[in-house]
Amino acid sequence: MRDARRRGRAPDRNRPAHCPNVSWPARLPGLRRAWHARAKPRSVDSSRPRQHIVERHRIHSESRCTVSGTQAIAGKYRQTRLRARQRPAPAARPHPVSGPEPPGSGTAAPRVAAFYAGLAADYDDMVDNAVREQAVMRLLEHLPTGARHSAALDVACGTGLYTRQLARRGFRTVVGTDLSLPMLHEAQQRTDTGTVAPHWVTADMTALDRVLRQRFDLILCMGNSLPHLLTIHDLQRALQAFAQLLKAGGTLALQLLNYDRILNRRDALVGRRLSNGIETVRFYQFEPDRLLFKVRRTDHRQHPAEVSTHEVPLRPHRATELTRLLKASGLTNIAGYGTPELGPFEPLQSEILLLLAQRPGPDQPGDGPPDDPG
Repeated sequence: MRDARRRGRAPDRNRPAHCPNVSWPARLPGLRRAWHARAKPRSVDSSRPRQHIVERHRIHSESRCTVSGTQAIAGKYRQTRLRARQRPAPAARPHPVSGPEPPGSGTAAPRVAAFYAGLAADYDDMVDNAVREQAVMRLLEHLPTGARHSAALDVACGTGLYTRQLARRGFRTVVGTDLSLPMLHEAQQRTDTGTVAPHWVTADMTALDRVLRQRFDLILCMGNSLPHLLTIHDLQRALQAFAQLLKAGGTLALQLLNYDRILNRRDALVGRRLSNGIETVRFYQFEPDRLLFKVRRTDHRQHPAEVSTHEVPLRPHRATELTRLLKASGLTNIAGYGTPELGPFEPLQSEILLLLAQRPGPDQPGDGPPDDPG
């Protein structure tokens, strides 16, 4: 016991002055390995030029007598950096969906995002995309010539029907934005090969000017997207964002259902469709100041049939209200149409409302009277 305590009380005789924490016997294996490594250097593969650097660092770490906590972390960090440089760069995917799922600044944004997330997989079959595709082709044929073959933005693009048509029409830059991330994923999977690859961005339409930095010659907001904005403040904020993102002389196209006709006739049924064993019925429930849009989905492939209902509130924006807010946003040459071919708008007869407006150019006054579509 006395000899053991004496050996424990006399560390200085077994440890060098410059290395007080490691005894000579513990240090000898590291010194021996370091000596043999220096005497017989290992071969280095030319295809991995940094391998010898990592090896020397490992030998040096084994041979030194003590390492503090900070030095150990620094050594591991350097080795990680060296290994990372040897890894090949991952293959880049063209224009993936950018941005996280936004909470949305609009008052109904979270509810809208949840509504479309439940319908994203079957949305194209539900709305009969073949008919809608013909309509958008006719619309693009009649747009002002100055808005073609440049930068275009499709707001609330959904599964990308209008966005793909813009790419096919020769626009050099095409951007599609939507509040629902599952809808954008569906749009990305349907992207055409051989055309301009659209950029997909998750964004609330009321905050587009804070998300996008580019200016556009053409902005579309189609497919009855605007009624998801439930307050005048949200609607005005969205129209102001559109105006900010337009280039001078650029064109804004808004399309929604004609709610003058719907409210006058009290048409509750929007559409009914059976496709691939799934029946969808879209209809309205009328409330004092808004509509409740419901989708009843019946999957006849299940036994018994599986029925689910999705609903979201809508605000029925009228033509006169939209025209007034477009003018307040600084846009001019406002005109309303009742068909994709720019036919006349009849408030009590037309099924859709199509509004076109322009941002004034450098030599164009911005305070002219609007054309009232009502």
